[in-house]
Amino acid sequence: MPQKDDTSNATQRVKLLGSLRKSYGSSRPKLEDRPARKKDRASSFDFSRHAAYSEVRIARAAAETLSLASPFFRVSEGVRGTEVMISGRWVTNFASYDYLSLNQSSAVCQAVKDDVDDWGVSATASRLVGGERKGHADLEKRLADFVGTESTLTMVSGHATNLAVIRTLLGAGDLILVDALAHNSIYEGIRASGASHVTFPHNDYDWVDQYLTTNGARYENTLIAVEGLYSMDGDTPDLPKFVEIKQRHEAWLMVDEAHSLGVLGANGKGICEESGVDPRQIEVIMGT
Repeated sequence: MPQKDDTSNATQRVKLLGSLRKSYGSSRPKLEDRPARKKDRASSFDFSRHAAYSEVRIARAAAETLSLASPFFRVSEGVRGTEVMISGRWVTNFASYDYLSLNQSSAVCQAVKDDVDDWGVSATASRLVGGERKGHADLEKRLADFVGTESTLTMVSGHATNLAVIRTLLGAGDLILVDALAHNSIYEGIRASGASHVTFPHNDYDWVDQYLTTNGARYENTLIAVEGLYSMDGDTPDLPKFVEIKQRHEAWLMVDEAHSLGVLGANGKGICEESGVDPRQIEVIMGT
Protein backbone atom coordinates (compact mmCIF):
# COMPACT_ATOMS: atom_id res chain seq x y z
CA MET A 1 0.00 0.00 0.00
CA PRO A 2 2.72 2.60 0.81
CA GLN A 3 4.37 1.85 -2.54
CA LYS A 4 1.12 2.65 -4.35
CA ASP A 5 0.79 5.93 -2.41
CA ASP A 6 4.35 6.89 -3.34
CA THR A 7 3.60 6.29 -7.02
CA SER A 8 0.40 8.31 -6.78
CA ASN A 9 2.19 11.21 -5.09
CA ALA A 10 4.95 11.16 -7.71
CA THR A 11 2.38 11.28 -10.52
CA GLN A 12 0.59 14.15 -8.78
CA ARG A 13 3.84 16.06 -8.44
CA VAL A 14 4.69 15.65 -12.12
CA LYS A 15 1.24 16.87 -13.20
CA LEU A 16 1.31 19.86 -10.86
CA LEU A 17 4.82 20.90 -11.85
CA GLY A 18 3.89 20.54 -15.52
CA SER A 19 0.86 22.79 -15.10
CA LEU A 20 2.99 25.35 -13.25
CA ARG A 21 5.48 25.45 -16.11
CA LYS A 22 2.71 26.02 -18.64
CA SER A 23 1.06 28.75 -16.59
CA TYR A 24 4.28 30.53 -15.61
CA GLY A 25 4.01 34.11 -16.76
CA SER A 26 0.42 33.69 -17.94
CA SER A 27 -0.81 35.58 -14.89
CA ARG A 28 0.54 38.75 -16.45
CA PRO A 29 -2.17 40.12 -18.77
CA LYS A 30 -1.26 41.65 -22.11
CA LEU A 31 -1.17 45.43 -22.22
CA GLU A 32 -4.31 45.66 -24.36
CA ASP A 33 -6.20 43.46 -21.88
CA ARG A 34 -5.32 45.47 -18.80
CA PRO A 35 -8.16 47.64 -17.50
CA ALA A 36 -7.43 51.30 -16.88
CA ARG A 37 -7.10 51.97 -13.17
CA LYS A 38 -6.26 54.79 -10.88
CA LYS A 39 -3.09 54.00 -8.96
CA ASP A 40 -3.13 54.05 -5.19
CA ARG A 41 0.06 55.81 -4.06
CA ALA A 42 0.76 53.38 -1.22
CA SER A 43 0.35 50.28 -3.41
CA SER A 44 2.61 51.74 -6.08
CA PHE A 45 5.58 51.04 -3.81
CA ASP A 46 4.38 47.63 -2.61
CA PHE A 47 6.29 44.91 -4.48
CA SER A 48 4.07 42.21 -2.98
CA ARG A 49 1.47 43.34 -5.54
CA HIS A 50 3.85 42.60 -8.42
CA ALA A 51 2.83 39.77 -10.78
CA ALA A 52 6.20 38.07 -10.40
CA TYR A 53 5.72 37.92 -6.62
CA SER A 54 2.37 36.18 -7.12
CA GLU A 55 4.00 33.62 -9.41
CA VAL A 56 6.65 32.84 -6.80
CA ARG A 57 4.00 32.46 -4.09
CA ILE A 58 2.03 30.01 -6.25
CA ALA A 59 5.12 27.90 -6.92
CA ARG A 60 6.10 27.95 -3.24
CA ALA A 61 2.60 26.96 -2.13
CA ALA A 62 2.57 24.07 -4.61
CA ALA A 63 5.94 22.86 -3.32
CA GLU A 64 4.76 23.01 0.30
CA THR A 65 1.64 21.04 -0.62
CA LEU A 66 3.82 18.30 -2.11
CA SER A 67 6.39 18.51 0.71
CA LEU A 68 9.10 19.58 -1.75
CA ALA A 69 11.96 21.62 -0.31
CA SER A 70 13.31 24.48 -2.40
CA PRO A 71 16.42 23.37 -4.35
CA PHE A 72 17.74 26.94 -4.45
CA PHE A 73 20.19 28.74 -2.14
CA ARG A 74 21.23 25.68 -0.20
CA VAL A 75 24.20 26.76 1.87
CA SER A 76 27.51 24.95 1.30
CA GLU A 77 29.36 24.74 4.59
CA GLY A 78 32.50 23.23 3.09
CA VAL A 79 34.02 22.04 -0.18
CA ARG A 80 36.03 18.86 -0.75
CA GLY A 81 36.76 18.32 -4.44
CA THR A 82 33.53 17.11 -6.03
CA GLU A 83 31.71 17.10 -2.69
CA VAL A 84 30.10 19.84 -0.63
CA MET A 85 28.80 19.80 2.92
CA ILE A 86 25.14 20.72 3.27
CA SER A 87 23.38 20.58 6.64
CA GLY A 88 26.38 18.84 8.13
CA ARG A 89 26.50 16.05 5.53
CA TRP A 90 28.95 15.53 2.66
CA VAL A 91 27.13 15.09 -0.66
CA THR A 92 28.24 14.82 -4.29
CA ASN A 93 27.91 18.13 -6.13
CA PHE A 94 26.48 17.73 -9.63
CA ALA A 95 25.96 21.49 -10.05
CA SER A 96 29.64 22.43 -10.23
CA TYR A 97 31.53 23.25 -13.42
CA ASP A 98 34.86 22.59 -11.71
CA TYR A 99 35.26 19.51 -13.93
CA LEU A 100 39.05 19.44 -13.62
CA SER A 101 39.14 20.06 -9.86
CA LEU A 102 41.29 23.16 -10.37
CA ASN A 103 39.31 25.23 -7.87
CA GLN A 104 41.31 23.85 -4.95
CA SER A 105 44.52 23.14 -6.83
CA SER A 106 47.44 24.26 -4.66
CA ALA A 107 49.29 25.72 -7.67
CA VAL A 108 46.26 27.73 -8.84
CA CYS A 109 45.43 28.93 -5.33
CA GLN A 110 49.02 30.06 -4.77
CA ALA A 111 49.08 31.93 -8.08
CA VAL A 112 45.88 33.76 -7.10
CA LYS A 113 47.36 34.68 -3.72
CA ASP A 114 50.52 36.00 -5.36
CA ASP A 115 48.52 38.15 -7.77
CA VAL A 116 46.38 39.52 -4.95
CA ASP A 117 49.58 40.60 -3.21
CA ASP A 118 50.78 42.34 -6.39
CA TRP A 119 47.54 43.81 -7.75
CA GLY A 120 44.90 43.67 -5.02
CA VAL A 121 41.53 42.04 -5.51
CA SER A 122 40.31 44.17 -8.43
CA ALA A 123 41.48 45.81 -11.64
CA THR A 124 39.68 48.93 -10.26
CA ALA A 125 38.31 49.83 -13.69
CA SER A 126 36.81 48.21 -16.74
CA ARG A 127 39.46 46.66 -18.91
CA LEU A 128 38.46 48.88 -21.82
CA VAL A 129 39.12 52.21 -20.08
CA GLY A 130 41.83 51.50 -17.55
CA GLY A 131 41.73 47.99 -16.17
CA GLU A 132 44.07 46.34 -18.71
CA ARG A 133 46.83 44.38 -17.03
CA LYS A 134 49.82 42.54 -18.47
CA GLY A 135 48.31 39.29 -17.25
CA HIS A 136 45.34 39.71 -19.58
CA ALA A 137 47.44 39.67 -22.75
CA ASP A 138 49.65 36.86 -21.45
CA LEU A 139 46.62 34.73 -20.65
CA GLU A 140 45.01 35.37 -24.04
CA LYS A 141 48.16 34.40 -25.93
CA ARG A 142 48.50 31.18 -23.97
CA LEU A 143 44.82 30.36 -24.52
CA ALA A 144 45.09 30.95 -28.27
CA ASP A 145 48.18 28.77 -28.48
CA PHE A 146 46.44 26.02 -26.51
CA VAL A 147 43.17 26.01 -28.45
CA GLY A 148 44.83 26.63 -31.82
CA THR A 149 43.05 29.85 -32.78
CA GLU A 150 44.27 33.13 -34.25
CA SER A 151 43.60 35.01 -31.02
CA THR A 152 41.41 35.04 -27.95
CA LEU A 153 39.57 37.65 -25.89
CA THR A 154 38.81 37.14 -22.21
CA MET A 155 35.67 38.56 -20.60
CA VAL A 156 34.18 38.73 -17.14
CA SER A 157 31.86 35.71 -17.41
CA GLY A 158 30.73 33.04 -19.83
CA HIS A 159 27.16 34.32 -19.88
CA ALA A 160 28.32 37.86 -20.67
CA THR A 161 30.62 36.53 -23.40
CA ASN A 162 27.83 34.87 -25.38
CA LEU A 163 25.53 37.83 -24.93
CA ALA A 164 28.14 40.42 -25.99
CA VAL A 165 29.62 38.50 -28.91
CA ILE A 166 26.29 37.63 -30.52
CA ARG A 167 24.88 41.12 -29.96
CA THR A 168 28.00 42.65 -31.54
CA LEU A 169 28.27 40.39 -34.59
CA LEU A 170 24.61 40.14 -35.56
CA GLY A 171 21.81 42.63 -36.00
CA ALA A 172 18.72 43.51 -37.99
CA GLY A 173 18.72 41.76 -41.37
CA ASP A 174 20.80 38.85 -40.06
CA LEU A 175 19.79 35.31 -39.12
CA ILE A 176 20.78 33.11 -36.20
CA LEU A 177 20.05 29.38 -36.25
CA VAL A 178 20.34 28.03 -32.72
CA ASP A 179 20.16 24.51 -31.32
CA ALA A 180 17.06 23.86 -29.23
CA LEU A 181 19.19 22.84 -26.23
CA ALA A 182 21.63 25.76 -26.39
CA HIS A 183 22.35 27.69 -23.19
CA ASN A 184 20.25 30.63 -22.02
CA SER A 185 23.18 33.02 -22.59
CA ILE A 186 23.04 32.33 -26.33
CA TYR A 187 19.33 33.07 -26.44
CA GLU A 188 19.85 36.26 -24.45
CA GLY A 189 22.46 37.34 -26.98
CA ILE A 190 20.03 36.62 -29.79
CA ARG A 191 17.32 38.73 -28.17
CA ALA A 192 19.74 41.60 -27.61
CA SER A 193 21.02 41.48 -31.20
CA GLY A 194 17.70 42.16 -32.90
CA ALA A 195 18.51 39.54 -35.53
CA SER A 196 15.95 37.06 -36.80
CA HIS A 197 16.38 33.63 -35.28
CA VAL A 198 15.10 30.10 -35.71
CA THR A 199 15.51 27.28 -33.21
CA PHE A 200 16.36 23.99 -34.89
CA PRO A 201 15.84 20.46 -33.51
CA HIS A 202 18.69 19.31 -31.31
CA ASN A 203 21.78 18.31 -33.32
CA ASP A 204 19.74 18.13 -36.55
CA TYR A 205 22.25 19.36 -39.13
CA ASP A 206 20.04 18.15 -42.01
CA TRP A 207 17.30 20.52 -40.82
CA VAL A 208 19.81 23.40 -40.78
CA ASP A 209 21.02 22.51 -44.26
CA GLN A 210 17.50 22.40 -45.66
CA TYR A 211 16.48 25.65 -43.98
CA LEU A 212 19.49 27.54 -45.33
CA THR A 213 18.95 26.09 -48.78
CA THR A 214 15.43 27.52 -48.79
CA ASN A 215 15.88 30.75 -46.82
CA GLY A 216 19.57 31.59 -46.49
CA ALA A 217 19.71 34.09 -49.34
CA ARG A 218 17.21 36.38 -47.56
CA TYR A 219 19.72 37.42 -44.91
CA GLU A 220 22.94 39.40 -44.95
CA ASN A 221 24.83 37.39 -42.28
CA THR A 222 23.97 34.01 -40.84
CA LEU A 223 25.24 32.44 -37.62
CA ILE A 224 24.79 28.81 -36.59
CA ALA A 225 25.10 28.42 -32.81
CA VAL A 226 25.82 25.02 -31.24
CA GLU A 227 27.55 23.71 -28.13
CA GLY A 228 30.61 21.49 -27.95
CA LEU A 229 29.14 19.45 -25.12
CA TYR A 230 25.54 19.81 -23.98
CA SER A 231 25.98 19.68 -20.22
CA MET A 232 22.46 18.59 -19.32
CA ASP A 233 22.32 15.79 -21.89
CA GLY A 234 25.97 14.83 -22.22
CA ASP A 235 25.99 14.58 -26.01
CA THR A 236 27.97 16.40 -28.68
CA PRO A 237 27.22 17.78 -32.17
CA ASP A 238 28.53 16.27 -35.40
CA LEU A 239 31.00 19.13 -35.74
CA PRO A 240 32.50 18.13 -39.13
CA LYS A 241 28.98 18.08 -40.59
CA PHE A 242 28.11 21.51 -39.20
CA VAL A 243 31.41 22.88 -40.54
CA GLU A 244 30.67 21.47 -44.01
CA ILE A 245 27.16 22.95 -44.00
CA LYS A 246 28.23 26.39 -42.80
CA GLN A 247 30.98 26.57 -45.43
CA ARG A 248 28.64 25.57 -48.23
CA HIS A 249 26.07 28.20 -47.20
CA GLU A 250 28.72 30.84 -46.34
CA ALA A 251 27.45 31.07 -42.77
CA TRP A 252 29.35 31.62 -39.53
CA LEU A 253 29.62 28.90 -36.91
CA MET A 254 29.79 29.59 -33.18
CA VAL A 255 30.66 26.72 -30.84
CA ASP A 256 30.02 27.19 -27.13
CA GLU A 257 32.70 25.09 -25.43
CA ALA A 258 31.91 26.10 -21.86
CA HIS A 259 31.58 22.40 -20.96
CA SER A 260 33.92 20.78 -23.49
CA LEU A 261 37.23 22.66 -23.17
CA GLY A 262 39.43 20.71 -20.79
CA VAL A 263 37.08 17.73 -21.03
CA LEU A 264 37.03 16.51 -24.66
CA GLY A 265 40.02 15.61 -26.79
CA ALA A 266 43.22 13.75 -25.96
CA ASN A 267 44.76 16.97 -24.61
CA GLY A 268 41.56 18.61 -23.39
CA LYS A 269 41.44 21.05 -26.30
CA GLY A 270 37.73 20.52 -26.79
CA ILE A 271 35.33 19.37 -29.47
CA CYS A 272 37.64 20.35 -32.34
CA GLU A 273 40.39 18.04 -31.12
CA GLU A 274 37.82 15.33 -30.34
CA SER A 275 36.33 15.61 -33.86
CA GLY A 276 39.54 16.19 -35.82
CA VAL A 277 38.41 19.65 -36.95
CA ASP A 278 40.86 22.53 -37.41
CA PRO A 279 39.62 25.23 -34.99
CA ARG A 280 40.57 27.87 -37.55
CA GLN A 281 37.62 26.66 -39.63
CA ILE A 282 35.24 27.96 -36.98
CA GLU A 283 34.51 31.67 -36.70
CA VAL A 284 33.79 31.84 -32.98
CA ILE A 285 34.77 29.43 -30.21
CA MET A 286 33.66 30.32 -26.72
CA GLY A 287 34.94 28.67 -23.55
CA THR A 288 35.15 29.13 -19.81
